[in-house]
Amino acid sequence: MKKVYLISESYIKDFSPINLNVDQFVINPAILDSQSMYILPNLGSKLYNKITSLAFDGSITGSTYSDYKTLLDDYIRPSLLYAVIYELIPIVSMKIMNKGVVQQSSQNSQPVDLEHIKYLTDKYKIKMEYYLQRTTL
Repeated sequence: MKKVYLISESYIKDFSPINLNVDQFVINPAILDSQSMYILPNLGSKLYNKITSLAFDGSITGSTYSDYKTLLDDYIRPSLLYAVIYELIPIVSMKIMNKGVVQQSSQNSQPVDLEHIKYLTDKYKIKMEYYLQRTTL
């Protein structure tokens, strides 16, 4: 099965608070998961497959498919952006290591407690749901 990314790592970093140093190997699985978990069920298989097919072969930019491009650019990508952030927040704050699950920290930053992580994920979930709802109106 081909992997089609409806948004790029750079799109996420340009339009969100995700720091530039967050690795693509963390972001890319979150994109694919978010597409499968949030975008696909919202659009339905037929429309999702059509858009991913057009995006994969690059024909979505043609005037014949301008409605699909509008749907992708104005509705799907904003929804997907917030879905990816929603998925990334717990992932970037904690890591699974040999010792178990550990919270990330560094010399120049303080880790956030789980209550604040929950608050932040809830905020992005609300934004994601708003944009997802717009794709069905």
